[in-house]
Amino acid sequence: MSYRLACLAIFCLLTSAIQTSHAQHDWRLFKSPFANHCDSLTDCDGGICNSACDNACDSRGCQPDNSCYLSLFGGLTTLNDYNGISEETPNPPLTDPPQLRGSFSDGIGFGVAIGREFHNCFRAELEYSLRSNAADGWWVNGAGTDWTGTLNTSAFMSNVYYDFQNCNFHNIVPYVGTGIGVVIANGDFSTPAIDLSIKDEAFAYQFIAGASKKMSSSVDLFAEYRFLESSDLEIKKTSTLPAAKIGDYASKSNNVFFGLRWSH
Repeated sequence: MSYRLACLAIFCLLTSAIQTSHAQHDWRLFKSPFANHCDSLTDCDGGICNSACDNACDSRGCQPDNSCYLSLFGGLTTLNDYNGISEETPNPPLTDPPQLRGSFSDGIGFGVAIGREFHNCFRAELEYSLRSNAADGWWVNGAGTDWTGTLNTSAFMSNVYYDFQNCNFHNIVPYVGTGIGVVIANGDFSTPAIDLSIKDEAFAYQFIAGASKKMSSSVDLFAEYRFLESSDLEIKKTSTLPAAKIGDYASKSNNVFFGLRWSH
């Protein structure tokens, strides 16, 4: 819970900082509904870009008043292997703890975000996403076997983006972003020898790169790549009681997502 409160507090600080930056600069231009650019304020009429504005392009983006948006996205997600030496401390202790490795299959992920666009090409948002990856293979000292189960990972993130409006090409605008927050992992696994679980939460950060295309005055289609990494999540052996920690797993997720964003 403390991670999620910190995430929300950082989102508030980010939006405040971006608004302060906006107030300190002369962001007087308005955004065309078609994401093109304006030569001057005279091309805009009462905050609504007219055809002269749409047909005139230069290096200065024509930005709207601050607006809110909702986005939905989903796609493919991959997950790194777990590698480590068992930290289990049985009695009597092991003289040579085994080397463990577990792999995951490619999975799916989806999410939702609410955010706000600012005059200076920045966006800030709160995101919830869920990723699901099935267990694939399990190795002990190099000897492989199957393990079954699924790791579900929820992410609560505060993100900030920058839209490269100056690079607008046929209404396609590239962007980059980054975010911090918390991931909550939940998975139970079985091997022929032992049962395992990952039920933990940890700090996480992500990097984002993508591009969006204006479909209408209020709808954008986007495609993006995300790299999401968490700090250590505990892996426990649950086939004996009490459950014993056998290692830590820092998840690294590569994601390709497609989505829609509605602005208001």
